[in-house]
Amino acid sequence: MRVDDYVSADGGDLEGVLVTPPLIHRGKRLELNVDTSVSGYVQMELLDIYGSPPLGYGLKRFSLGDCERIVANSTRKTVKWNGSSDVSSPIGKPIHLHVRLRNAKLYAFQFVE
Repeated sequence: MRVDDYVSADGGDLEGVLVTPPLIHRGKRLELNVDTSVSGYVQMELLDIYGSPPLGYGLKRFSLGDCERIVANSTRKTVKWNGSSDVSSPIGKPIHLHVRLRNAKLYAFQFVE
């Protein structure tokens, strides 16, 4: 059985949105356990502690508009913004993940070295 394949956040034909509670990470990359259909996708954005658009502590480059659409069936798909996967600038600071998905299942995410 696929790792972490018990529960997922699902987006159907209409786009779905998920915002995490505040979290503090220590990794340099964000990886997803995700499964999208051919017409589906996942995009992510980092928000500040107040859930505001990414303006504080260098988060502007982690906006939804800059996130490359993820179309994959993978247990370790790296999220990239404008070709870069480096999310080290907000290490140790509280953030929210804002997830947008359509025809996709998001099983898990993790920040890794």
